[in-house]
Formats: sequence, C-alpha cells, structure tokens
Amino acid sequence: MVTAVIDAIAINGELPLTLVVLDEVQQYIGDDIDTAMAVQELGETCGEDGRLDSKLLFIGTGQSALTSTENLQRLMGRFTVNVQLQDTDVDSVIRKVILQKNESARSSIQTVIDNELGEISRHLRGSTIEHNKDDEKWMVADYPLLPVRRRFWEKVLPALDKTGTGSQLRNQLRIVHEATKSTAEQPLGCVVPADYIYDQIATKLLNSGVIGKDIYETISRLKAGNSDQKLQSRLLALILLISKLPTDIESGIAATADTLSDLLLENLQEGKHELRALVPKLLTQLVDDGLVMPMQTTVGEEYRLQTIESQQWYDMYRQQENELKANPQLLETYRSQEIQSYVRKQVLSARITQGNVAEPRLINVEFGPELPSEANKKLYAWAPEVPEKNFNALARGADPDSATIYIHVPTTQRDELRKAIVELKAAETTIDVRGIAKTDAGKEAYAAMEYRFKEADRAKKAILKDIFSQIQVKLAGGQEVEGENLAEQIQNAGKLASQRLFSKFKMADDKGWAKVYSRASTQGDPNALEAIGHNDEADKHPVCSEIKRFIGLVKTGKEIIDNFKDAPYGWGKDTIEGAIFAMMAAGVLKASDAQERPVDAKSLDRSSVTQTKFRPENVTLSKVQTIKVRGLINALLPEGQNCGANEEQSKLPQAIANAKQIARSAGGEAPLPLAPSTTVLTNLEMYSGNEQLQQAFDAKDEIETQFKQWQEQADLAKRRMGQWNELKTASRLCKDLAIHSTIAEQMDSIESNRSLLAEPNPISPLLKQVESALRDAITAKLSEYEDEFNACHRDLLDDANWAKLDGAKKQALLEKRSLNSVPTVDLSSSAAVYDAIEETSFEQWNDRISALPGRFDAALKDAISELTPKAKHCRLNKPVIESEEDLQKWLSEIEAQIRAELANGPVVPS
Repeated sequence: MVTAVIDAIAINGELPLTLVVLDEVQQYIGDDIDTAMAVQELGETCGEDGRLDSKLLFIGTGQSALTSTENLQRLMGRFTVNVQLQDTDVDSVIRKVILQKNESARSSIQTVIDNELGEISRHLRGSTIEHNKDDEKWMVADYPLLPVRRRFWEKVLPALDKTGTGSQLRNQLRIVHEATKSTAEQPLGCVVPADYIYDQIATKLLNSGVIGKDIYETISRLKAGNSDQKLQSRLLALILLISKLPTDIESGIAATADTLSDLLLENLQEGKHELRALVPKLLTQLVDDGLVMPMQTTVGEEYRLQTIESQQWYDMYRQQENELKANPQLLETYRSQEIQSYVRKQVLSARITQGNVAEPRLINVEFGPELPSEANKKLYAWAPEVPEKNFNALARGADPDSATIYIHVPTTQRDELRKAIVELKAAETTIDVRGIAKTDAGKEAYAAMEYRFKEADRAKKAILKDIFSQIQVKLAGGQEVEGENLAEQIQNAGKLASQRLFSKFKMADDKGWAKVYSRASTQGDPNALEAIGHNDEADKHPVCSEIKRFIGLVKTGKEIIDNFKDAPYGWGKDTIEGAIFAMMAAGVLKASDAQERPVDAKSLDRSSVTQTKFRPENVTLSKVQTIKVRGLINALLPEGQNCGANEEQSKLPQAIANAKQIARSAGGEAPLPLAPSTTVLTNLEMYSGNEQLQQAFDAKDEIETQFKQWQEQADLAKRRMGQWNELKTASRLCKDLAIHSTIAEQMDSIESNRSLLAEPNPISPLLKQVESALRDAITAKLSEYEDEFNACHRDLLDDANWAKLDGAKKQALLEKRSLNSVPTVDLSSSAAVYDAIEETSFEQWNDRISALPGRFDAALKDAISELTPKAKHCRLNKPVIESEEDLQKWLSEIEAQIRAELANGPVVPS
C-alpha cells in the first residue's frame, strides 16, 4: 500500500508534502467494525513506514459525536490532534445560512421581542436552559427560534439519537430550515414550537426502536383529529421528548403543565392565556383516557406516557401504595428508622476520648420513652420523640451533674415524610416485583417507575434534611451544646458528658500505667509505681487506695475491673491491672486462683485476672524473714527448681506439695508402715500470701527436721521395697521346697505387722535362707544328673558296637546328642541362683535326668548305623513276665519277630 502511495504522488522520486482528507469518515465507518479497523490500519501503516518521511498527513472529519461511540474511539489513537467544532460555530452557520434577516425587518422583529420579553423570559424558568441576559442580543438573529427552545433541542436530539448523526450540523440546518419554512407565511410574533422536531424525526425514531409503535400510532391518530386532539398529540410528543432526557443529569426540565405550555406556545402575541388554561384540561383528559399518568414530584405534578404495560406497572404501584397506607404501624416504623439511623450514624461518627491517656468513650443511643437504668454508669444520648416543649422540660429538669446527652428531633412534617416513604417503597417494590423489562413499552414503564422512585427518594431526603437541620442537642440541666452540625455537637457534648460521668478519672490520668504493669508483672518489682512518679507505699496512691478499699475482704478481678471501668471512674485496663499488680508485687494484695492456689504478680497470667480472687495483705515480713523463708522453700523444692526474689508466695505452695509427696513416699500400703503425718504442712496450707509466709517462717525448724526424716525414710522404703519384691520372687521359686512354708509365714508376719522398715532388717535373713535352700536343691539335682550320666556312659562304653568306633567318631556322635560332658551351673551369688532356677526348674531337672538313657541309646543307634548302614532297628515288645511259661512264650515271639526281620538284613533289637 505504501509503495502504491509513493508511486501515485512522488514527483521525480521526491515526495511532496501531501494532505489526505477523509471527509465524513464517521458516516463512512458507521457501526462496521471491519471498516473501522481498515481505517485504523491505513493510519498505522502510513504513519510507521519511514519511506514516507513524515510528509503525508491524514485528516478525518466527522460531526460533534465523533468520540461518542466505541467503534469510533478506536481511531483516536491514530488521529491524535482533535479539533472540536464549537456550538458557536454551529450557531453562526445557522444564522448566516438560514436565519439571515433583511435589515428592513429587524426593527419590527425587535419590537415584538421587546413587547413579549416577559413571556419569553418565563419559559422553563428554574431549569438549566432558562432565559438569560445573553440571549437578548441574539433573539432577532435567531427569530423565529427562541433560545430556550434551541437549547431544548440541543439536549433532546443527542438523547434520542445515540449514533450522533441526529445532532450533526447538516441535520440541524435541515430542521431549522424546515421550521423556518413552516412559520414564513405566518404573522409576525409566531415562533417555532418545541415539539416541531418530533415530526421531523418521528419516523426515524420508530425505525430505530427509540419509541414504541403504539405511542407513535396514538400520536399520529390524534394528530388527524380536531383541534383539541391535535393539541393532545403535541402534548404526547413533548412528554415523550422530555422523558428521553438523561435522568442522571439534573436539568430541571419536567413535563409539568407549565413546562408543556411554555414549549407548545406558537404565537407570542395571541392565545397564550387560552393555551395555558387549556393544557391542564387536556392533560386531565389524557389521564382519563389512560394515555398519560400523573406523578407528584418536587417540581409539582409531572406527566409520563402511559402504555398497556406501563398501566400494569402503575396498577401494581397503586396496590403497593394502598397496602402501605393501610398499615400505619409499618409506616411509622419506616419513618422512625430513617430518623434513628441518621442519629445513630452521627453519634457513631463522634470520637470521644478523655484525659492525657485518650481513654475512648462510647456513647450509647436510646430512643425509648425512658432512659435505661444504667444511664448513671454509661454515656447515653437520649432522643425521645416528644414535642419541643416537652423536650426542653426534660432537659432542664434533669440533674445538672448527669451525663446524659439530650437530642431533640423535630416531630414536624410527619405526614409529608410518610407520604414520601409510601411513594418510595411502592415504587421500589414495583421495580423489584416487575423486574427489568425487555420490550420497548416495558422499558418505558421501567424508566417511568425508576424516575418516580428517584423523585420520591429526593423528596424524602429533602424532608429529612429539613428535619435534621433543626435538631437540638443539650446536656442534662438544659445546657445547650454548640457545633456546626449534629456530629460536631455530639462530639462537644460527649467531651463534657465524659467529665461529668467519670468525675474520678483524673486521679488515674497518667500514660505510665502500662509501664507499672510491665514492671510488676515481669519483674515482681515492689516499686513499680515509680513509673508514674509515686515513691511512697503502694496503697497510698489514690488509685490503689480506691481499689483496695473496694476489695474489702475479697473480690474477683472481674468485679474489680467492672466496677472501675464504669462511672465515676472510667479507668482503662492498664490503669486497673497496673494498680492491682503493683500492690501484689509490693505485698499489699494477695491473690489466689479458682482452686484457691496462691499466685504472685510474676506468675499471674493477664488473661486469668478476671477469675482470680484478691484479698488485702495484713502481714508484713522483714527482709531477713523473707530470705529465711526462701531458703526453706528451696530446701523443699525438687532438685533443679529454685525460688527467686519476689517469688516466695507462688513457690511456697509448690514446695509444700513436693514435701507432701516425699512424705507419702516414706510409707504406704503394707508391708510399709503408714505414711508419716504432714499436719505441719496441712496447717500451713490454710493460709495465703504473706500470712502463709509468716507461718512458714514460724514453723521453719520443725518443717526442715521432719522433711529430712521423710527423705531418709523414703529412701529406706525404696530400698526395702526392692528387697521385698526380691523375696516374693524367691518365695515363688522355692514353692516345692520344705523351706517355703517357713518363708511364707515370715512374710505374712512382716506384712501384717507393716514392719518392712524395722531394724534390724527382717528381709535379709529370709533372703539368705531362701538362697541357701535353692542352692542346695539345685546342687542335689545336678549330682543326681551326674550319677545317671556316668552310669549310661559306662553302659555305652561296654557295648561291642561302640567299641568298634575310633575316638574321633565317638566324640562326634556324643556331641551330636549333647552328651560330651556333664553341664555346669553357676551358683556363686544370689542372682546366679535365681537365674539358674528360672532357667531350669526342679521339674525340668527330673525330665532331663529321665531322658539320659534314651539319649545314650540314640547315640548307640547312630554308632550301629555308621558300622552297619543296612541294619534295621527292631522294637521289641516288653510285657510283664510273671512265670516261666510267660518267659518262654515271649522268647518265642521275639525269636519269630527277629527271624522275620533277618530276612531283610541285619537286625538291631531295641
């Protein structure tokens, strides 16, 4: 493409400076995306090709809506220099081309305009396009167009024609030209009515779907009727045009009877009064015919077009409206919610803090007829719905020291507010139920109902704004509170009310309480109050004194916190807990958990403060006493645990628990004696805090002596129980021996007498007796085994077959049957004796002895198999022989049996 351009315009190979104008490119492109892309590609290709050497310039021309459509906006990146056609340029062209006047007529026109300037200037008064002083210098030049109507067209045309072509210069020229022609033959004073443009663009609007077919046909039908019907058709056309104006831009143009009359007027000199009287009547007739519907708005009664579908919407609206009116209780709820929501929002926006520590203060809101009972403990803003006279009496009659903030919301305009709420809720429900319409008529109905909703909302807000602007704020006693707005008044009132309610806050107003808490809780520092400059005894600080006085005999942390966070104190968490922990660290307070176990400042977790019980400490220990008690605690604690400074109160219970455990382990179930008494420790547990430390100091020597005895006895019990368990095992092992009954009897005596820890040791002799008896019994069995082994071994040696083997073979066969030697048993110690009997019981020794002959026979059989591999062992029957006859019979049977076996080879009887 670039090559073709160069070939077309180059002169002797040189490119001249060339301007390419794409005239009316907007109309050429239209809605075609492909065409827009082609134009864009043309600009990009020629603009980026260096061969053109920046000597080719493109200009695209279009009307004022060039940037109003997405399809055209894509070109703006390539056509970067924008030259916008100004409205003054359009006006200038129209005045020169169409509205140019002969000089001879100018004075007559000026006379009419001067005479009727009052009428002209009243048109659309209050709107954004109303008459202004600058209009007067152009009135003659613009005649028969009135400036207000020109501006009306300028607003309506873009709203009706989204493509922008309707507001192009040529279209404006055409419309103005046709309008001028329509008035050219009429008397001087006749002007172009505002509805004239409807006839010029109606068919196009119908084809583009901007207006529905039914309303188009209705306007056309009335236009063909009598004079009243023609005027009705013009009213409908104007109402339609006004309804198309953007609702998101406040223009002040509404289809009221006055506005419609202003725009319909055709003759400045005649018939204007008759027209203004006729228009309301015709509108009423249109309402009766169901063609338009009235709407009450902030500008008065406004009219909207009515279709079959919009009638359905309107009927539902009326139904919702009637249902709301029939439910005054619900309406009152809605009204109260609007008032209360605003007041709550303003109260919540206030950020009230008190003192140097900026303690936050929450203002509670009450709308009921009476104040809550806790109003003397918390900040309250009270807004009762009462007349102003009653409100002033309530505020002035209240205690001047009370902290209640009185808010008066005027009770005026109740009916107006309810009416606006009814219209708002009815329109809102109708929109929700009917949903977003899809047909043209439905969309019109939806837009009308949405407009009704916005108007009702605007009316409601205007009424509320007026009500809220009259709100009064006073303090109890009648003191008025200044402020630019309600939020500022609440802010100022809150500060004053906080000073009234929390009258004792000042004594605690110090930023150092967090440091006090930190020093007391982490270090157990008895001088933690130095962080706020207090160097005297802890309970002499005003805050600590108040808390200690409240505690009395005992209070939980929750009771303390709840009391001092409310009036008249209003202290923060750091203040309350800092004072508590400081007094604990200083020995002024003592604390115990839910199980009445003492805790000190270092061991008390902050999350457990509310469940902790606090009591005043009435006992004071000297430093020497505290050190000695700490030594006692360290003596009673398990090895590896130590009590540090300021930990005595929390560690002493642990030490007592450990000492009791040692005492329990010094005795127990039989045969142990009963555990020693720990009365001295039990008595100690009846106390807490410094009083417990004092009791520990007083009983220190007794506790240390008894604890030492308990430790020694516990160690002895541990050793003796080991021996006892050993004796029970030994007794079980010797159950088959004669000594067992004696041992059992002695053990029963020890258990019944609980004499395990008696001296001399009752267990040692019994263990020795059992050990000796077991050793003797095992030795006897071993000797019996050895005798049987030797006898069987001699029989084996006497056997002829065994004698045939060499020594190595014999040794191998004996090892195979584990018969190479007599076993040995270690009986050198008691443990060895128990192991030996555990390994081989007396019953097992008997079985082993009985098995020896068989094992030696098996070795002999192995020897015969070695010598005569084919020999077969023949098991002989061995009956009881009682006579010679029995013997002969048995021998005969044996002989027959052996002979039968001999037929198969050598026989070895067994």
